Amino acid sequence: MRHSNIFAYNELSKFAENLSLSINSVKSDLIAQHAYFRVIPASMFSEDLAPRWESICERVKRSGPAVDEDNHIITNEVKNTILHMSDQECYDLTDQILSLRNKVAAEF
Repeated sequence: MRHSNIFAYNELSKFAENLSLSINSVKSDLIAQHAYFRVIPASMFSEDLAPRWESICERVKRSGPAVDEDNHIITNEVKNTILHMSDQECYDLTDQILSLRNKVAAEF
């Protein structure tokens, strides 16, 4: 079995370090770190863990980008989706990210 790439481990670790499971800050933490969803490609994960990351990334893109009346993008799809998620959804998402980070760490 192929292990996750060290890049995935390092970037996911940095991402996880800046997330908390505090219901009061979980959404703002995700918004502040939203670029990680676009920086870490699923191909950097092991065959077992890539689908988990893909699922997480699909979840944070489901609302699509926010556009103005001229159809110009004003907020990318990840940030826009997180803005529309409930605190509980953000908490669950953060929990999944932290769990994935632990699974990647266990591969090393």
